[in-house]
Amino acid sequence: MVTESLIELHWLPVRHRITYKLCTLMHGVVHGYAPQYLTDMMVPVSQLAGRSHLRSALKGAYDTPRISTTFGSRSFSYAAPHAWNQLPADIRLISTVSTFKQHLNIFLTLHTFINFHLAYFVPFYFRFRTSVTVLLYMLCPLFIL
Repeated sequence: MVTESLIELHWLPVRHRITYKLCTLMHGVVHGYAPQYLTDMMVPVSQLAGRSHLRSALKGAYDTPRISTTFGSRSFSYAAPHAWNQLPADIRLISTVSTFKQHLNIFLTLHTFINFHLAYFVPFYFRFRTSVTVLLYMLCPLFIL
């Protein structure tokens, strides 16, 4: 839940902090500075035999294993590639750690606070959520923390 104090302090809710940590670990996997045991868990879609020609392979997506329980969705092998695949391509392509963290923080902040306010003030918001989010992401210098 987004509270007034979270907005004033520019803090992300716990759910988005977890996403932030997962994405920074995946950035390390993609760019080669993560521990080897994490790198061994992740498989790019481009390296899978029957899926290397798909659009997701060209976007740099990672394979998410099939799960059957909520408990399984909390495992790193599922949650990290899932969070990574949800990021826009322009953020995933950033190679420097500090720039990636800055853009990721802005992206998650916009998703947290702007979507929170739009859900109350714009009744047709959910129909056009992606285009509104992209528009707000382009306006991100207004929200630099």
